[in-house]
Amino acid sequence: MTSMESKRIEGFPPVLGSQPKVLVLGSMPSVLSLEKAEYYGNPQNRFWQIMNHFAQREGHPQLSDYKQRLEFLKQHHIALWDVVGSCVRRGSSDAMIREVKVNAIDKLLLQNPGITFVFANGQSAGKLLLKHFESLKPLLTILPSTSPANAKFTLPALICAWNCVWTIANS
Repeated sequence: MTSMESKRIEGFPPVLGSQPKVLVLGSMPSVLSLEKAEYYGNPQNRFWQIMNHFAQREGHPQLSDYKQRLEFLKQHHIALWDVVGSCVRRGSSDAMIREVKVNAIDKLLLQNPGITFVFANGQSAGKLLLKHFESLKPLLTILPSTSPANAKFTLPALICAWNCVWTIANS
């Protein structure tokens, strides 16, 4: 599939440790992430750079491979998923998402009552979540997107904004 063709795409299962405290929700993985079968697989997406910052600040080694990154999230009570489970989309832009089938976020939260905070990775994820799960509004904080398309936020500014995820997950 080229990035200009539209077809139904499927996202990933949640990343969920034994005692998650926070849930970070994206919208839908990018074309590159889907090809690599990795959350935030585009090396220009700054999500893993932010998590690496928190890891190194706490004395952990660099999170260099994907399996190590997922284990780090689980150990530090951070769950990861997307609002959209499947959709039709051309390219990677959230604006191109159509025919949405959402993930069962409400059920995930019921099964994991330790999750008391939900963070959306960007406005698109936040809007999609509230469109389909309005009752989650009291739990939701919308953070600046880590996407390379969000060029107005520098990495240090994103780290500052995302510090709440780390603080709450590890309190």
